[in-house]
Amino acid sequence: MAVEQVDTARDQRDEARDKVQAVEAQLAIAQHNLNHSVITAPTDGYVAQLLVRPGFMTVPLPFAPLMVFVHQEPDAFVAAFPQNVIQSVKPGAPVEVFFPFSPGHVFKAKVKQVAAVIAEGQILANGELKSFTAHVPPGKVPVLLEFEAGELDPLALPGGAAGEATVYTGQFPFTNILRRILFRMRSWENYVFAG
Repeated sequence: MAVEQVDTARDQRDEARDKVQAVEAQLAIAQHNLNHSVITAPTDGYVAQLLVRPGFMTVPLPFAPLMVFVHQEPDAFVAAFPQNVIQSVKPGAPVEVFFPFSPGHVFKAKVKQVAAVIAEGQILANGELKSFTAHVPPGKVPVLLEFEAGELDPLALPGGAAGEATVYTGQFPFTNILRRILFRMRSWENYVFAG
């Protein structure tokens, strides 16, 4: 009987040790998962929309974003101009801008930079031969604008606000007066066509 009791005690001890090891392994996995569940911001900013909740499963290469993060950095204002006029647009050229929610107000800016490449200039590596039989519409060229300090402060523009811009290139200066009048008329139309 004593031998059987020793064997039973040894089996119980081994079984208890196995259970402890299994629980320790589960704890290590849970600690690893907890350590990798922290989302760290890449820069100063704030989360505008949070789509992840406790218990969600994520992967390193998500197909859908977990949140919308807004970086705290100076606002960037970009205007898009057709390719046929972009050759005469140079940094420092005067620009006028209006926003539909501020009818009748025209804001002064200048060209800071003209983009050197547009989306139509890229080729994706997808394993297909490129065909130019289909008509591809020409893209517009992005131009970075710079406003004077404090020029837009009273507006409190939300990110992504849209407006219209015109650039004065110095070509055909006799048309600038007419362009300025037409541009201001377009701005005033927002009183009439609001909503």
